[in-house]
Amino acid sequence: MKKKKKGKVIGKITTIVAITAFVASFIGFTYVNLSLSNETSTAQASETRQIASSVEGIQPELVCMVNDAYMGKKQIPVPVGERTYYGCCQMCVGKLQGEVNFRTAKDPATGETVDKSQAFIALQPGSDSEVLYFKTEANFHQYRQARK
Repeated sequence: MKKKKKGKVIGKITTIVAITAFVASFIGFTYVNLSLSNETSTAQASETRQIASSVEGIQPELVCMVNDAYMGKKQIPVPVGERTYYGCCQMCVGKLQGEVNFRTAKDPATGETVDKSQAFIALQPGSDSEVLYFKTEANFHQYRQARK
């Protein structure tokens, strides 16, 4: 009788060890996949920002014009009169529709007021997301040269 009990106990221990090993392997595999996935999405976002900053200008539809932020994907178009602005959420849409100050910015090269829908848009030097609005592409180049 003792041998049968001992055999059952050893069998249960073996089963528990096997299940524990399987669960540990599964958790480890999942962790590695999540880590790789995070690294990939972070690398892709960084690559997108690098592409945006190396391009002379940023497409307006990729910018939230309330937060003055490059978003990396198309934003919500907000028609106001004959012009189109872009916001990232309904709150920003409301601000763009109702408040003129969110539709304009200062050209950092000249200090002139610029309509964001008509501006040449570029990333702030050293930033992954903050954008600047210029009246012309020439103003952007002037600004960039002055910062070198």
